[in-house]
Amino acid sequence: MVRVFTGCDERRKSVTLTTRLMSTSQPFTRELRTMKTSPLLSWTTTALLTLLLGTATSGWSATVGYWRLENNALDSSSNLLGGTASGGVFSTLDTPGPTIFDPVAGTFTANTHAYNASGSGAKTIVVPDNALFSQENFTWEMFIKVTGQPASYDAFLTNRDSVSGLGRGYQIDFDGNPAVGSTAFGRLRARFDLPIVVPVTDPPTPNPNQNQVATVTTGYLYQDADGGGAGGIRVNSDTSWHHIALTKEGNQVRVYLDGVASSARTLTGPFEEALASIIFGKTSSADYGLLIDEVRFSDTVLLPSQFLQAVPEPSRAMLLFLCAGAIVLRRRRN
Repeated sequence: MVRVFTGCDERRKSVTLTTRLMSTSQPFTRELRTMKTSPLLSWTTTALLTLLLGTATSGWSATVGYWRLENNALDSSSNLLGGTASGGVFSTLDTPGPTIFDPVAGTFTANTHAYNASGSGAKTIVVPDNALFSQENFTWEMFIKVTGQPASYDAFLTNRDSVSGLGRGYQIDFDGNPAVGSTAFGRLRARFDLPIVVPVTDPPTPNPNQNQVATVTTGYLYQDADGGGAGGIRVNSDTSWHHIALTKEGNQVRVYLDGVASSARTLTGPFEEALASIIFGKTSSADYGLLIDEVRFSDTVLLPSQFLQAVPEPSRAMLLFLCAGAIVLRRRRN
């Protein structure tokens, strides 16, 4: 439920919007989900249009776990999959935005803390393994800010194990291709490790090193100041917050950076869920700056228009716009 400001309807009472009150034109909704806006406006614009046009999708998916990192590692979903922080601090100094909009639930929530994993040494939040993480289709998402240079292929979220020598599971990481001038350096990736059977012994044994990678090729988490990739001066000029996501639908996986998807990667072997904890944060001992916030796991593939969105403080004009939109919606329902 979203409470919109008092004094802006005819009876000067508070206007309450729920997903049941929202009505929309389906053709326009489809256009909204695929519309292209500037990176600066896309998140806020989508949030406002979603509120006014009723594209909240509470019936489309279930949030399995949602770690808001509001000064703790608790899970705010009904499943209570709480984690344990190891190192790092919950800080109010830097967040992706003062408000988080959730298009799935149709809610705005105050955001006051983020998890700061900066400095040397691994600093992570560990969520114990649970059967609820064993999903054929899923979405992971979070906000992330990188300052300084991660180590080679640092992972920001992992679900991997080792059973009888097999590396199973997946991770979201940083492409640390060391080749001079590499255009892959600094890109966002997702890596899946599959126990593919290779007939090199009798009986055949799985090869633990069969990894398959999906990479976003249209943007960077880390941007060399001189544009030189791995051969550059290694000074990160991008210190912005980014939204990142990983989706898996059957054997199709994609990663997203600020809502822009990689090409679909088709996994060519059987995916097996890792019997291991979920770990997010800085998983290496490298000394660089890393903040994360609003980590969510859903049991379906979300559209970019359903991803969590950081909303800046609204201007006075925007508040009036929201109020006017609420009035229009109610009049349309009458």
